[in-house]
Amino acid sequence: MLFRSADAIAEIDGLTIRERLDQLDLDREARAVLIAELEGLAHGSIDVAGAFAAHRWHALAGHSLRLIQEAGGGDITLAEGTRGLITPIWAEAAAETRFDTPVAGIAQHGDRVVATARSGETFEARAAVVTAPLNVLHTLTFEPALSPVKREAIERGQASSGIKVFIRASGPAEFCSGLHPDHPFGYLVTQWIHDDGTQTMIGFGPDHSACRIEDLAWLQEQVDRIIPGYTVLDATAHDWQADEFSQGTWCVHKPGWYTRYHAAMQEPEGRVILASADIANGWAGFMDGAIESGIRAGRWAAQQT
Repeated sequence: MLFRSADAIAEIDGLTIRERLDQLDLDREARAVLIAELEGLAHGSIDVAGAFAAHRWHALAGHSLRLIQEAGGGDITLAEGTRGLITPIWAEAAAETRFDTPVAGIAQHGDRVVATARSGETFEARAAVVTAPLNVLHTLTFEPALSPVKREAIERGQASSGIKVFIRASGPAEFCSGLHPDHPFGYLVTQWIHDDGTQTMIGFGPDHSACRIEDLAWLQEQVDRIIPGYTVLDATAHDWQADEFSQGTWCVHKPGWYTRYHAAMQEPEGRVILASADIANGWAGFMDGAIESGIRAGRWAAQQT
């Protein structure tokens, strides 16, 4: 990935989001709003997430706050769900599919690559495209080992540590949203209003361990703090941090990623290449980024003979 202004990027890329905020001349209210907004974007601590990740999201959205909010949290869904997108793409690939077959390691032997599953089953090919998320790559073994800079990037991982909360609530049947800094889910918004007048709210919290999803009384207190007037009926969430195949939510990189690790992570290692939304040039953490990265890696793999 080439940058037009590497020096300016390096200056921002070395900062956390909070450090970047501290450079700005903001009044108390503006700072509070930005902290809540950016905790939602980072889906993690703004003391850990890199400032350039936030700049990059906004640049990709044409520096429009409205557009980035639409891209990141708008009610934009596929009519047939994600499966409706994946199925026709996979049908054209005409490739064998194996589910419930976690891979333990990738080894290169001359002009062949061998992937070994945890079960001991092996799969041989002329090239391997490894699409595990950045925070999961440390669970795989590579022979020969990946380059030192890749290993360092994998050890650092990415910054997301948050949770996405779905709350069913009764109250005024209207779309609403709220921001609250230093809140367990400080970005709360109505996603759907149902025929019975209840609604589903979605909240984004920076720390998955700080949310007590099964404690409705606690959830009610938190909703009252951010959007009073609604009664919590039920709630659910998936702990993506504890999920061994994600170990995080969408990718928000830590300081130094773009100036030290980004380009290196896209470079092939022999007949192995990494590909995921986490290392995309464009929309990291989005399906768009996964498609971009997959196209690039697929073209490379097709050239391996």
